[in-house]
Amino acid sequence: MRIYRFLDAAAAWGLVLLGCVHVFIAAPLAYPEVNERMFWFIGAGLSLWYAGAINLVRQANPVSRTARYASLLTNASLLAFVAAYGFYTGAIGRPEGMLLVGLVAVATLLSALGQRTGTGVVSSPSV
Repeated sequence: MRIYRFLDAAAAWGLVLLGCVHVFIAAPLAYPEVNERMFWFIGAGLSLWYAGAINLVRQANPVSRTARYASLLTNASLLAFVAAYGFYTGAIGRPEGMLLVGLVAVATLLSALGQRTGTGVVSSPSV
């Protein structure tokens, strides 16, 4: 079960890291001047931070039903969005698109496994 905890933490921190890259590196390169599109772009990066954070909260509190349900809902909705966006734009065929969809898919799967068992399978102290 250690591999599940490792993958769970890697997916959560990976989302936070991708959010940082999105906000602090990609945004200034894509939008050298402040405009409405820049704010939407940064908002997407922030959503990655929030998704990573809710997964870290779930991992730290595996018995919290609120944290488990919140992370599952967050991950499932983010997965639907990034997959739809990736297919629509073709980004899913590029390395960064594959990485993003993969991280969110892992986070969603591990959240769902914790939901099914009701124990927070990936972070349970008994593991």
